[in-house]
Amino acid sequence: SFRSAKLRVSFADANQHQSLSGKSEGTNKVASLVARFQACNSNGGATPKVASEKQLWNLDGIYPIIPGRLHFMCTPACRTPTLLSHGPLVTITSELPKQYFSFCQDFGPNNLAGVLRFCDDLSSSLASSPPHTQFVFRASWDPRIRTNAAFLIASYLLLDQKITPEDAIAPFAAIHPYPFRGFRDATHGPVTFELSILDCLRGLARGMSCGWLLPIADDLADYEYWDHPAHGDMHRICPKLIAFKGPVDPAYGETNLKDALAGPGIATSSQDSEAFCFGPELYVRPFVQKGVTAVVRLSKAEYDAAVFTRNGIRHYELVFEDCSVPSVEQLEAF
Repeated sequence: SFRSAKLRVSFADANQHQSLSGKSEGTNKVASLVARFQACNSNGGATPKVASEKQLWNLDGIYPIIPGRLHFMCTPACRTPTLLSHGPLVTITSELPKQYFSFCQDFGPNNLAGVLRFCDDLSSSLASSPPHTQFVFRASWDPRIRTNAAFLIASYLLLDQKITPEDAIAPFAAIHPYPFRGFRDATHGPVTFELSILDCLRGLARGMSCGWLLPIADDLADYEYWDHPAHGDMHRICPKLIAFKGPVDPAYGETNLKDALAGPGIATSSQDSEAFCFGPELYVRPFVQKGVTAVVRLSKAEYDAAVFTRNGIRHYELVFEDCSVPSVEQLEAF
């Protein structure tokens, strides 16, 4: 999962810095951005010109995204980008592409709150600058970080510039050899299927056209609160489904936890991050508030299902091995 972070804007010609807000006070602006996208998708809109000419990949290259306005590069922070044109030059960085925390060997894109806040920050930054100002988004050399940086910029093109997923990925698809990684699921061993940036952009556009994103944009603070591992690690996937980390009740059978837990809400630490495990009681109130009527257990039993059923929430069992995929029969049952 990802945490939200600030977009850092550096004015290279004046050596100034500006941090754009990543807090909840921007929720109304973000919702407005989503609403504009949906209106444009339904009514049609002009397609801005994005770069599509083939470019040779190198670690010091500057690649045009919106020619004369927005560029992409991967280079250390100590290097100042230079362009052959005149006018102010602004470099942009963000912590968002660096903040994916894996469960197994998975690697994924930013969550929806991070995408929306990034797009809103970048849109505001460009809109408040003179038209001749050029922006360079500076990403890390790390393949995973630059992949998520490309995904964020392409999401901005999709949402703010109102173009198709295929047009949004075009500036990055024009770079050869292609320097971006595929996304993979939380399984062990070699990956047999990857999602591309284009796949994720198509999913984002589809969710927008179905109206699934506007309720999230209306209350990003709620999304980000429940997204945090300390608050339950829950995500609304669509109007019908909420994904959440399976509860763990230390008093219910054997668990695979490294530490003995004293009760719901106790954190266990690991080298890379903090892992939070909660009993099912923590989820009852927010589930009732959000209209949840059923819970489907997909991993091994580590809590008493009666906690849900006695609170009016139905409970179903479709257990399969963690970090694997369900059987065809389980898929059909779901």
